[in-house]
Amino acid sequence: MAAPTADDPSSEPNLRGKDTDKTDKSPSVSFVSSFFGHIAADEGSVIGIWDAEAWRDHFEERAAIIEFDGGLAYLEAGHQAFADTVEQWLVMHPPEPTEDTAGCVHCNAGLGEDGVPVLAGGAHTWIHSQCHHAWLTERRRHAAEKLCAMGIRTMRR
Repeated sequence: MAAPTADDPSSEPNLRGKDTDKTDKSPSVSFVSSFFGHIAADEGSVIGIWDAEAWRDHFEERAAIIEFDGGLAYLEAGHQAFADTVEQWLVMHPPEPTEDTAGCVHCNAGLGEDGVPVLAGGAHTWIHSQCHHAWLTERRRHAAEKLCAMGIRTMRR
């Protein structure tokens, strides 16, 4: 039996997770294509980045879920959704990998016995344990600034 070709509809993935006719062009496939259409390749990132519209969609969806499913007040839901969106930014924009010989990624001093590896885009970046909190706080501040520049802010009535 010949292997399916790119033109063969039976080679399309079943994204709905249930048995279906392989020739069925499901809405799920078009949704996934549409969603990933928001992702643009970023030369400096292994993962890629979302455009401003995708970030706003993520924030608004999180806020709605937290407010309605979580039963939180509008303003609190907005604050939590913003914090979640900042964390998502950090995941999608990992720090650059470094070698332990390069020193601490935060203060640039030698690591000595105090070096701690932090996951960074499939590798590690190195930091002093006492520098980790300040470094992560700075990364979160930077992410919040980027999101605010796209018009994403905590909600106000």
